[in-house]
Order: sequence, then structure tokens, then C-alpha cells
Amino acid sequence: MDEQPSASKSRTQKSKKRSRDGNQNPGGAKHENLQVKIQLFQDQPNKIPPLVAYFPSGYNPQTQQRQDEEESNNQNNSPKVPKVKVFRNMAQRKGNRLQVVVSPGGSNVDFVGSSFTGEAAAAQVCRYSLGVLDKEAGTLKIIPIATNKRKDAINLKKEVDSESQKSLDKKIEEVAFDKEALANTSSLIARNIPPHNVSATTPLEAYPLDKIILKGDWDFLGDIYKLWQGGEKVATNAYPHFVCNRIRKLDAIKDETQQWKLSCILSYITHLMKFRDQFSMGHVKSGKKHNIPSIIHHRFLNLFTDPESKILASEKINLFISYVLVLALHVDGFRTDPSDIAQDLRISKVDLRQHFLNLGCKLVRQNSILYATLPVPLNFPSQNIRRKRRQ
Repeated sequence: MDEQPSASKSRTQKSKKRSRDGNQNPGGAKHENLQVKIQLFQDQPNKIPPLVAYFPSGYNPQTQQRQDEEESNNQNNSPKVPKVKVFRNMAQRKGNRLQVVVSPGGSNVDFVGSSFTGEAAAAQVCRYSLGVLDKEAGTLKIIPIATNKRKDAINLKKEVDSESQKSLDKKIEEVAFDKEALANTSSLIARNIPPHNVSATTPLEAYPLDKIILKGDWDFLGDIYKLWQGGEKVATNAYPHFVCNRIRKLDAIKDETQQWKLSCILSYITHLMKFRDQFSMGHVKSGKKHNIPSIIHHRFLNLFTDPESKILASEKINLFISYVLVLALHVDGFRTDPSDIAQDLRISKVDLRQHFLNLGCKLVRQNSILYATLPVPLNFPSQNIRRKRRQ
């Protein structure tokens, strides 16, 4: 009776030792040490990342392919390679819904995995990357995969902490006006225009885009690009007339970076318009359900609203209109027909002309259409002339 536990213990220790040896060197295979150069690729919003799928049913396409290859070799036939297809939902606001369909060779069964139902829709607690090892080139490429896009919805709802808000407020104060230009004349203070450069030699430099749409904003402005890339039409009740009429410009642009940039500007204009609808006295219904990213929403509050009432301040309305018009000029290559933008702003074309002149624009009529252009260097009308016109 005393010897049995000892023998059992001895067998258990030997079993554990064999298990450890097997884990360290499974199957007795020799380990291969490689020295590789690691290349880490960042996520590029204007390019589609790789898709990674798994099969909860237990189907393994790699194992199945090996079996098919063995059978084909024995029968001198070509192997049956699984077919993989990716489908995207083209319905409005469902462009992020994907389905991966794998059809094994010689089988009528399709294995379907989706990004919006079942196990694949579970909460994502980490980020995934795809590693591609090239032994011959000695490189290991680490590439983000498409599932990481699920973080977009979380980012849109992120609130900035108190320290970040203080830092953001400080940055807004620094870029809200071009201090050197405003210091030269007091009349520009009443002009309420975006950051500008009076000595600029090109229209792009006159109202620098990076002073209006800040670096951290661009990551949250991809909605229009995704709709356009998916072949979906922009709903006229969800986007301003100006934006809907300019979407076709993306088709004429060949460079992906420029396509992304233009679509982001259009998205920013949309957020501006919807913000006006949400925080005007009447609270227009069209802006009620529109979701403005928190970081952009916070800046709009500081730029355009009264700190106490939290509605669009009357003295900031001209500044708001100026921001919209400057971005419209960027979209149209600094030669814009203001008809649709006047409709979106709900002001008359005559009043809108004065806002363009206030920015230093010149109005040119061609083929019975009045265009707003931006000559450089900037030349603002004097306040005395403006007062006389009003009288």
C-alpha cells in the first residue's frame, strides 16, 4: 500500500518531464534562428487594410487545402483551391459591415463570417496586426488589419480629460487669429475672419488650411470618403447642398491623398453647418441627430458660442460664415459660385457677397454667373467704405 503512491508520483513526474520536453521541442524538430528586419506599417485611412477571419465552425481552409492537394496528386488532377470573397453592405450608414465568404473547392457549402453579427461582433479589447515573414528577404512586416477600424465609433464618443481640454483651449487661443496681422490694424478685429497671412503669395497660404482644420481633426473626417469609396450616394437631407454638389470632384482626382483631403474638407463643412443648426436659436431639426466628433465639437463651442447660453453668439456669426466660405474657396480652387452655399447658410446672395469681400475676395462675373475669387496678397476693404455702403 505504501509503494503505490510512490510509483504513481514517479510516473507523474516523468509524464510532466516528457510534457515539458515536448513543449520545448515538439516532434523533435530543430529550431531555426532567423535575423530579420522588422518593418512596422502604420494604418493608412485612404487604403484598405488586410482582412483577417476565423471559422468558429472548426473548418480550417489550410488543412482542407492540403487534403485536396494530396488527393489531386494521387489522381493527377489540379488541387481544389478555396475561393475567398469579401462583400460590403452598400446601404447607407452600413458601409462598415463586411462579410467574408469562403467556398471550399468541390463543395457546395459556403462558410460566412460577418463583422456585425455573431461572435465577430464581440467587444474588441485589443488591436490586431498581420505579420508577414519573408525568409529570403530577411524581413518581418507588421501590418494593421481591418478590424481595428471598429475603434472609430469609440473615438467619436471620446471625451477629452480636463488636462487635455486646457491644452486644447490654449491651442485654440493661439490659432483663432493671426496675431501679427491683427496687431497692425484694429479694423481687422471687427472683421471676424479665420487665421490668415496678409503677405501670402498664393491663395493656399492666404488662409492656411492647417490653421483651420488642425492636425488631430483629420482622423475624424473620413465619413464622406468611406461613402464615396463604397459607391454610395450622399443623402441630400444629411449633407449641405454645397457638399452634395461637390462630391463629384472626387471622381476627377487621381491622387488618393488629394481625394482624402478634399473629402475631409467637405466633412468639416458639414460639421460646421450641422453645428449651426444644433446651436442656433431655432435648433433646426436637420442637425439634431448629426454626430460631431468631440474634439471638433469642443473647438466649435469655444469659437462660435456664448459661454453662458451655449448658443451661437450673435457677434460670432460673421466668424462662423467666414470659416465656411474660406473652406468653400479651398474646395473650389479659390473660384467658387456662392449660389448653393448661400442656400445652406440661409442668407441672401447679396449679403453673402459682402462676406466674401470682407475676406479680401474679388467678385468676377462670367457667363452670367458671379464667382468669388481670392487675389493675393490679401487686400481688405477699409471700414469707412463699408460704413458708407451701409448708409
